[in-house]
Amino acid sequence: MLHEDADLCSKEAARQISESLGDIVELRLHNTHHTTLVRPDGYVAFSAPNSNGTAALESARSLLERQTTLSPQ
Repeated sequence: MLHEDADLCSKEAARQISESLGDIVELRLHNTHHTTLVRPDGYVAFSAPNSNGTAALESARSLLERQTTLSPQ
């Protein structure tokens, strides 16, 4: 049961990221236990088993947000 809860939490976190950063990533769920975020050019921005939990997805979100909000110098 805990594994299923982790999968659901990870999927929800990935959906939230893909909704908020939809211009730069697309959510792809390959199977029930793996999440991938893909950039518009087709390159993978993030990929991990759902068992890694939401912490890995939040790290990916943080990185993607920093990359898209950096001001030019």
